[in-house]
Amino acid sequence: MRVFRFTAFLAVGVVLSGCASAPPPVPEPIGLTGLPAQISVTEWPFWVDIPIESKDYDRTWKTVIDVVSERAAIGVLDKESGYIRTEWRPVDVSTALYTSGTMGRGAAVATTNQTGEQRYTFRIRQSEGKIRMGVESRLMPSQRWATGLRNIPNAPWVGIHRELQDRLVVR
Repeated sequence: MRVFRFTAFLAVGVVLSGCASAPPPVPEPIGLTGLPAQISVTEWPFWVDIPIESKDYDRTWKTVIDVVSERAAIGVLDKESGYIRTEWRPVDVSTALYTSGTMGRGAAVATTNQTGEQRYTFRIRQSEGKIRMGVESRLMPSQRWATGLRNIPNAPWVGIHRELQDRLVVR
């Protein structure tokens, strides 16, 4: 009888421990709502719109210059057409780039000895109530295109998007 109880207890313990599973992974926080946490990109730049309410073009232009120049060197400016493009700047691969598989224009997977670079393009479309923000990402030293972007709160491009929207939307 004692052996039977022990065997039954052992069997119940095995069944219960076999039914236990690891907790589901915690989802990554999202940087910009409406976009997935990992954005696969097959053609660079990746374009995202920044809605604005300001009707004052000079204010919009100055705000974009202020925000962007705090984070990257500006390479091209054309106020008449509303075009701004930054120089390439180093970024932390773990917070900026989504790299899995090979896709796009010679995209590659990041390895431990690679770093990343990004540059940003802005097209002010005042009459449409938006700024188009283009993001380009590449892996270094190979200069191959990354496979995508990470849409998390501390991604550099998300910070620029949020600050521009915060400054140019009346709340």
